[in-house]
Amino acid sequence: MQNNWEKELGRALKESVGEPDAERMAMTAEALHKAYRGKHRERIGFTGFLLRQIRFNGWKIWLMQGVLLGLLRLVLTFTYGSLKVVNQEKIPLLLCCISVLIVMTAVPFLWRSLRYRMFETEIATRMSMGRLTGAWLVLAGLGDAAVLSCVFWYTVRSTAISRSGAVLYLLVPFLLAAAGLCYLLGHVRPERFCAGCAGMCAALLLLFLAAGEYCPVVFRQNFSLGWGGICLCLLAFGARQCRFIQKRYAL
Repeated sequence: MQNNWEKELGRALKESVGEPDAERMAMTAEALHKAYRGKHRERIGFTGFLLRQIRFNGWKIWLMQGVLLGLLRLVLTFTYGSLKVVNQEKIPLLLCCISVLIVMTAVPFLWRSLRYRMFETEIATRMSMGRLTGAWLVLAGLGDAAVLSCVFWYTVRSTAISRSGAVLYLLVPFLLAAAGLCYLLGHVRPERFCAGCAGMCAALLLLFLAAGEYCPVVFRQNFSLGWGGICLCLLAFGARQCRFIQKRYAL
């Protein structure tokens, strides 16, 4: 019986089965492709992903930004007692430095996102690294806006600086530092990102200090159409860098 089975198997293998149906093969391949894509490439919307990031990581950024705001308040209180006793000519310089420090609060979280690539989060949510980094930037930006608003309110309430001046010396340095941060995020290796941000922060602070010492007229300005144009240029540059980041880390 075994010999008969072997003969039948050998005869079946020698027989021509004909050419495969190309149309059926194409339909099968397409069906498999759709099934694979539906199972493995399904993505949640960016808004839903952003809300998940708030629950898992966003609150950490906001907590650090809140701690920075509290520390600034304590330092001013213990150093001067009140902003009213601070040399009013130094207030614009102080606001510039605070704006840069606010931007720097996002550096540790962005570095961690780059360094470890957050693989477990990407796998769980099926989002690209570019969208993940974009979510971190949005969360940091929302926290920065809240902190800047608090600083602005406290400054105009406690000092003689005009609202226009407070907007200028908070907004322009902030946008400058944020644009630099986005550039470094897209063009610097992850292991050098923190050092690059620290260097940029130090350079900006030294620039502001030098301007206050050798060109004090810089800190006697009010927000104007020209400064508005500069802000728009910085916003456009930052947006372009964010777009570059999205393309670089897209999966």
